[in-house]
Amino acid sequence: MRRRYGKHFSVILGDWSDAGKMMRFQESSKTKGFRTLFARNGIPCYLLDEYRTSSVCPHCHGRVKKNIRQQLSSRPWQARKGRMEYVHGLVGCPNPECINQDWTPFEIPGRRQPLRLRMKVHNRDVQSTKNFLSIVRSVVFGDGRRPDAFSRNQ
Repeated sequence: MRRRYGKHFSVILGDWSDAGKMMRFQESSKTKGFRTLFARNGIPCYLLDEYRTSSVCPHCHGRVKKNIRQQLSSRPWQARKGRMEYVHGLVGCPNPECINQDWTPFEIPGRRQPLRLRMKVHNRDVQSTKNFLSIVRSVVFGDGRRPDAFSRNQ
């Protein structure tokens, strides 16, 4: 990492927690091993609260919709019966004031007559990473606090 990023860099990790589902005497979080590794090598490591990072659009900070697209089931015996499943990890922002590029029409699942929606489509993991960057920029280069869209007191 030092070869790639130079001498001065920091690592920011999400504060993932398993909500008490770990066995006794085991590390309590996936990030514990990474934090130990970075501390041993003198690399500053910070934890970031992941609250709402995967449910807010990184462009307009509006709420996104889940289950926006269906596809034929990935299980062959279900696909033969014509069963459909939702595409996991794909979310859409229906806000018309959001960025006006790459808009794609989608049908709302569960409607008798297909109603066409236009929405910005995001991969949930990429969206979370963009929101992490937005939070860090606001804290470090902005007013020193978290944006309201990602606050717990909103």
